[in-house]
Amino acid sequence: KKHGQVAAARSGLALSLLVEFLMGWSPDPEISLKLAFENAACALELDPMDSEAHAVFGITALWHRKHILAIDHLDRAILLNPNHADALAGRGLALVFRGQALNAFDQLQEALMHNPFSPTWYLWGLSISCYNIGHYQDVIDIIQAIPVLNRFHRRILAASYAQLGYRSLAATERALAMEEAPLYHVEDSRRAYPFEKPEYIEPLIEGLLAAGFPSRATHQLSR
Repeated sequence: KKHGQVAAARSGLALSLLVEFLMGWSPDPEISLKLAFENAACALELDPMDSEAHAVFGITALWHRKHILAIDHLDRAILLNPNHADALAGRGLALVFRGQALNAFDQLQEALMHNPFSPTWYLWGLSISCYNIGHYQDVIDIIQAIPVLNRFHRRILAASYAQLGYRSLAATERALAMEEAPLYHVEDSRRAYPFEKPEYIEPLIEGLLAAGFPSRATHQLSR
């Protein structure tokens, strides 16, 4: 029981560090990501039969671009607990980044059925899967269902508006996203998103540029 409690604590710490990395809150993002992976691995070692430990390890591995490892552990998490909505959504996100947009859409829809009051990253993942299928209006509908939008939501929303030719709406969302992260440029997304192959992110890059986001800059990465 004690090992299980410690494993849960390590998983929680890993998730906190991962969020810190993803949201750009860390003074050293790469260290936060490294520590997230180490704590997730520790949780798994402490309790290899814990679904949450496998799920957290899998999601953390994804952001380390270890796609096969991520899918393997997310599968194990689901096997141990078929109702683990975060594991289902994490697997959907992994499929997005592996370039399997249609399968990702189905997986994320399943996660939403398991957790109708899900965190917004489920919908963010679903929106990327729709975007990569070319269903831009669906992206808009999904993002507009999120109560409070952040820069990640607004970027894909702006890209979708741009793809549909709604330049004014795209410009509005771009401006709001840039207010939150003024140093952002499109190459940041290319570097930060863990797509398995470079070509998988090109449709999003195209949309971001069409929405008027700056293409390059000389400053440090700003997620």
